[in-house]
Amino acid sequence: MPKAASTRLHLANRFVGVKQSNVLEIARQMPTATHVAGFWTWKNLGRSVKAGQVQL
Repeated sequence: MPKAASTRLHLANRFVGVKQSNVLEIARQMPTATHVAGFWTWKNLGRSVKAGQVQL
């Protein structure tokens, strides 16, 4: 199996319930991502979002 396809499958398994188009966008922006959340969820967890980042 090509590496790109393997990576997409791995990400799809990691983000169950996330639309396929969003999984591809996550893979494009940050292939090593382990968590996906909205702005306020990250803020409530004490994390920050980089200025200029856009939502999926």
